[in-house]
Amino acid sequence: MTILKKMKNFNYTAKSIETNRMKKMMGLIKEEENKTILTSNGLKNSRKFKDGFNRIVRNIFQPNNWGTADKPEIDCYTHQGIIGVYTFADYSNRFKTPSSNWSVINFFNTSGLVLDELLRMYRQSITENETEENFLMFVEDFIRNKMNTKEFENLVVMNLRAITKGSRSENYVFDDLKRKLDAQGDLNFCPGSKTDTSKGEDFIMYKDGKKFKAQVKPLLFFNLIGTKTEVLTKKYPTKGYSPSNIDYIIFHKETTNEYIVMENDTDLKIYNDMKSKKGFIYDKVVFSSLPVKPEEIVFR
Repeated sequence: MTILKKMKNFNYTAKSIETNRMKKMMGLIKEEENKTILTSNGLKNSRKFKDGFNRIVRNIFQPNNWGTADKPEIDCYTHQGIIGVYTFADYSNRFKTPSSNWSVINFFNTSGLVLDELLRMYRQSITENETEENFLMFVEDFIRNKMNTKEFENLVVMNLRAITKGSRSENYVFDDLKRKLDAQGDLNFCPGSKTDTSKGEDFIMYKDGKKFKAQVKPLLFFNLIGTKTEVLTKKYPTKGYSPSNIDYIIFHKETTNEYIVMENDTDLKIYNDMKSKKGFIYDKVVFSSLPVKPEEIVFR
């Protein structure tokens, strides 16, 4: 992208923010509009925000740093995205990640930790209304002007730490179930993989010509209430996971390697962004069933 084009985009962002500021001062923006409070979970589940983020990064990184990071030798196929900058390969030795050309920036719009930090910085600088459109302008400005700074890399490292922590949980659950069920399987840790980003599929396990697909989430606490199970977790999607893509949701506590297996269905309730008395943010998922033992898992 030329310097001129970058400056035009930056000027457009600044002009849009200034326009909103002037409208607010002139009373053209209603006060109730200022009450909008964005959350990382809300943004992660907003198609408008996701599309806006993808449009921004595509404009910034095309053509030289835009493409796929396919690895056919391990059956890994990605969507179009950012490649060649802040890649998994750049951090493979430090975080034991796959040597992939896929950029960690691609996960900024789905990382609750990164979005929370960007929202924090956004709120420190805004004078306009807190809306998805204005937040997207802030994100665009941040990416264009903070690349190659310590502040930007802090977000990359934050994202990578969360990803590798999740992969440790996936590996433990996969290996333990594989041993207990005497089954074969495919563990999906291919950055940008379509099966993970589009379907939420962390691993597949096979036995006797049948299979099941699983998603692994962090376990904070669980409680059995009659025939229901209440699970406290982090960053659970507002719309959950489609039963046509995922058969079981497995909640794993890394500190103790305890995990519970829940059958995925549509009969559940999801409460996002709950806050404890001490200010701790978590999600609560209430299943209408009890956990199943590993030996009770059904291969379909």
